[in-house]
Amino acid sequence: MKERFSGYDMVNTNFTVMAKPVSDRCNLKCEYCFYLGTKDALSDKPMDTMSDEILEAFICKYIQESPTPQVNFVWQGGEPTLAGLDFFVRVVELQKQHAAGKVITNALQTNGIALNKSWVEFLKANHFLVGISLDGTQAAHDQYRISTSGKGTYQAVKDAIKLLNDYQVEYNVLCTVNSANFNKGKSVYNNLKSIGVRYIQFIPIVTYKKNTPVGFTVPEKGFGKFLLDVFKEWVEQDIGFMFVMNFESSLSYYANGYALICFNQKQCGAPLVIESNGDLYSCDHFVEDRFKVGNIMQHSFAESIQSNQHKQFLTLRNVSRCGKCEYLNLCNGGCPNHTKPNGENHLCQSYKLFFKQTEGAMRYIVNNIL
Repeated sequence: MKERFSGYDMVNTNFTVMAKPVSDRCNLKCEYCFYLGTKDALSDKPMDTMSDEILEAFICKYIQESPTPQVNFVWQGGEPTLAGLDFFVRVVELQKQHAAGKVITNALQTNGIALNKSWVEFLKANHFLVGISLDGTQAAHDQYRISTSGKGTYQAVKDAIKLLNDYQVEYNVLCTVNSANFNKGKSVYNNLKSIGVRYIQFIPIVTYKKNTPVGFTVPEKGFGKFLLDVFKEWVEQDIGFMFVMNFESSLSYYANGYALICFNQKQCGAPLVIESNGDLYSCDHFVEDRFKVGNIMQHSFAESIQSNQHKQFLTLRNVSRCGKCEYLNLCNGGCPNHTKPNGENHLCQSYKLFFKQTEGAMRYIVNNIL
């Protein structure tokens, strides 16, 4: 089973970090974006772009404190390409300067809008793994992933993927599952396959306001039905050809007892987040004052992980309502960010539906194919 690395697939080390060099700045205005406007609610406002001083402190400390011989950098946003290509040239320079014999890897999560020949040549030359966001079909993508002027962006992202294919840059697609595409799993999957995508992760969109799910939220059983539609296509013809992180995560559980996707792991808190001003938070879904765990200019990562704020964050995942559910070990209660006002996980029924109907096939694949 080939494991991939993206914003939601973090390596199982003592800690990992996602860097947001431009905070929530973006060249799109996706309607379902959970991060848009985050910095406005913070007491300490992130800067537009991470300074060279903060960047070097982050790179140096991250490499020094990482307990493994390979250090994985993940650059996210907002839209990290807004930091500019020269910023990432400097990133690579500083990584080489402070590597101290460790292997350095980079992943860039982007909406793809700014990618051009210069960007792609740099990404290829420096072995960046790219995560690019595309919601499957044009109709689904253009429903919510719109430009600041309100126009759809599907064609621009499709063109960016063609560039990545042409230059043989390693990439995976992050595809959200929302109210516009949850009942179109087969067409979403086949369209992604038709444009050359081989690595995919499906991410459910769940947002509640005033005790009510927002209109773009995937229905409670919708994510499970979507995954089952995709699974039927994948299991019949694409094992070993297409890699779907959601399926790889389940296969990893059946093979090794460990889910790859953070939503379904036993413990939250492995990927910290660093904002453009050096502030550190427990999770990119919880960039809030109450979960600010330090600042890179004053604190080590060890201090941040041991902070009271981070310890409080680790209590958010609550499985007390799950009782003796037979699928608890597979979902571990789900992401705290998907919790409904009544304390249940919005995706509980989806997880049960998917795990129940795929268990036999997953066990067969683990025992006979992998």
